[in-house]
Amino acid sequence: MALWRDSCYDLAMCLGIPGKVLAIDGLEATVDFFGVQRQVRLDVVDEPVTVGDYVLNHVGFAIRRIPDEEVAETLALFEELAKANEQEDLLAGDMRAELAATKEQKR
Repeated sequence: MALWRDSCYDLAMCLGIPGKVLAIDGLEATVDFFGVQRQVRLDVVDEPVTVGDYVLNHVGFAIRRIPDEEVAETLALFEELAKANEQEDLLAGDMRAELAATKEQKR
């Protein structure tokens, strides 16, 4: 029997991914996600962000600024998820799919 492997988009629920804002240009930010830099839109974020803030990203949009007191705990949780085997952990697979949905930084 084959294992069911829907993406977060098929399941109608996605896990956002945290990242650190490195630069801001208008409504677009360069964000570092565990060593991978991506461009993220700031159109819908819940409050203003500045360079150095951490945001929760969902399909290329910052949807929430992570409060300073929650950053360490949030990053630790996501690092644990990233280590999980995608075939065994749907959350790890969803995290990878979420990162893949962001636009790679122009070089």
